[in-house]
Amino acid sequence: MSTNLFPFIFKNERWYNAEGVNDSDIGVIVDTDRAVIWFFEGPKSSARNRSSAKELLADLRQKYELYAFKRISNDSPKDILEFLEQLKKHDYITRIRYFQYDLEKISKYYFYLNNFGCLLLIMAFTFLTGFLFLTSRTYINPFDYFTLDFNRFSFIVNLISILFISSFIIFIITSFFGVILNKRALLIYNLATSIFVFMAFFMLRIWDIILYFELIGSIIYIRMDAIFLFIFNLDIFQLLGLIFGYVSVITSFFESKRIRKIELKSE
Repeated sequence: MSTNLFPFIFKNERWYNAEGVNDSDIGVIVDTDRAVIWFFEGPKSSARNRSSAKELLADLRQKYELYAFKRISNDSPKDILEFLEQLKKHDYITRIRYFQYDLEKISKYYFYLNNFGCLLLIMAFTFLTGFLFLTSRTYINPFDYFTLDFNRFSFIVNLISILFISSFIIFIITSFFGVILNKRALLIYNLATSIFVFMAFFMLRIWDIILYFELIGSIIYIRMDAIFLFIFNLDIFQLLGLIFGYVSVITSFFESKRIRKIELKSE
């Protein structure tokens, strides 16, 4: 930037040295070569700020009392117009860098949250499948039954339910991240994952309606064909959720890399 031009902007009822300006700013450029104070008003500046700035121009005029006062227009000197454009460009680049930095952070949070949500689904899948190995079998004519302590069974159901609902909440939250990142694909993947996870959660919570079982004392007897079909359906929902979840994880990883490349180019 020129060494004979000094920009100031009006903010919070005071004049400050400026490195950049935007359409909401009111400011001046002090031209020491021409002994002129060039005044400009952004098209989006408020009437209140314009009025206050004009009242406080006396502060600058006292400092540069021998300087003329002129409003910047299309007829202003070329170097003044170019300098004003440089100020606008500098402000734009600065804001874009901050915005890209925020997007990069959001993309990273999205990546880690989705990974954690998928990890919860894997844990639920492991507990659900492992449930079959914690049971013993008994034969009650004409069907085989799984037998398990009811308290242990309730604990497993509640634990898996907590994993499901936690994963569901995470994927709902990261769906909004997809909106912020302006990536429709990420939004769709996360909503799809949320739906599958919620279906698994809902199905698990109504196990007593779906499953054919008998409760004798503290022991629950669940028909083997029913429990296999029940767990198979739950695993299908979980696997679909994991597929969409990890697709969104991979997509967000490359999106983070893309944002980082844009930021490096702008520097």
